[in-house]
Amino acid sequence: MAAAVKGYMIVNLVPEGWEIIYQQAHALLAAQIAFEWRPTDRPERWVETLAAIAQHDDGQRFWAGKIGLTPAGAPANFTVLPFSMEQARQVLYEAGFQGRWRSLLTSMHLSFLYEELRGKNKTTDAFLDEQKENQARWRKELKVNKQKAQQAYDLMQWCDRFSLILCRSQLPEAERTLPGGIFG
Repeated sequence: MAAAVKGYMIVNLVPEGWEIIYQQAHALLAAQIAFEWRPTDRPERWVETLAAIAQHDDGQRFWAGKIGLTPAGAPANFTVLPFSMEQARQVLYEAGFQGRWRSLLTSMHLSFLYEELRGKNKTTDAFLDEQKENQARWRKELKVNKQKAQQAYDLMQWCDRFSLILCRSQLPEAERTLPGGIFG
């Protein structure tokens, strides 16, 4: 029996089988991209922002049995796995050990990812409402306005998306441009 592994994964089909990239590795690549950001355009809480980017996928469930597998038994790409409230809460819980700024950006990321589920389940709706309340409280405690927090999150989201494009081998062909994100 295989040992349990922690975390969701990116699965790319290759001629030899599958290329597996763990979410934590993708998040580290996102942080490496952010690390190269122009110093003049970095958020004020730069180190904490890098930590949030590098660890935005921490807190994943351990795989055991069929968790992380398709019905056919193949590795499941993270995009086909259902929403897990337990996992979302764990991601936010782990962010809390590194402070309110990381918690704020992580909460904003969870809101971005799961707001589309609003209206489908009362528990999910309550979780999403809780995130909005947390975000307002953390901004107040950190003495940062919504715009500054959003600018930092926009960087996090852009680096996350760029890393996913690279990890999923989704580079455009024929020198087409990548999605604009914070570049407009």
